[in-house]
Amino acid sequence: MSNILEVLGKGLEPNLMSLLLPRCKKLSQNEISHYEQQIHERPEDIAFVFTLGVHYASVGATDKAQELFNQILLTDSKHLDTYLAWAALCSSTGYVDESILKLQDAYEIFPEDPRILFALGYCYERLGELKVAVDYYQKAASRRMIHAMHRLGAISMYQQDFKALQDQYETLRSENPGVVWNYIILGQTQLQNGKYADAIDTFERALTIEPDNFDLRDDYIESLIEDKQYEDAISE
Repeated sequence: MSNILEVLGKGLEPNLMSLLLPRCKKLSQNEISHYEQQIHERPEDIAFVFTLGVHYASVGATDKAQELFNQILLTDSKHLDTYLAWAALCSSTGYVDESILKLQDAYEIFPEDPRILFALGYCYERLGELKVAVDYYQKAASRRMIHAMHRLGAISMYQQDFKALQDQYETLRSENPGVVWNYIILGQTQLQNGKYADAIDTFERALTIEPDNFDLRDDYIESLIEDKQYEDAISE
């Protein structure tokens, strides 16, 4: 159960920007000067404006970031990454309601985009509106948004809904068959649900990926004991 409890302990990632735009990064001073020069020479090139705006957002220069994001949307009102970056900036500075407004503007243009759906779920979860958050997370998860699947798992654990938690991690295992963590959570959830044979199978499959994972082997032995396969447990 220890790893399941760790899922419960996983709060929201504080940096929404890194979840939505993982390739964006802070710039060096030389890079800042380069981008500023490019914007001065080619103000119509949105890519330079956006990169600099994200940098300012990441270092807390809120006013500069918002000015650049607004500049982009005046030029291209359908620039999705700008909506996401601006919403992430609002969220990081505590203006969650403002973040939701930015995301709703984006949602009207891109209603199927999983990042928008996830971010809306994230914001509503921050506000404590779990029912609304789950609805958006489920929509994002149906579009294979892994972050949304993890949040659904954490909420299921918080609500002590082990059936939903098991369903979520069965999906995560299918989506990421090489990630041992998903097998561990799934196997422990199956144990919690009394599905001992399923747990044994799950841990056996995980051990083919990480045969030297001693914690995983302990979980496997526990599943054998719960299934009353004592001789097999002793041999391990």
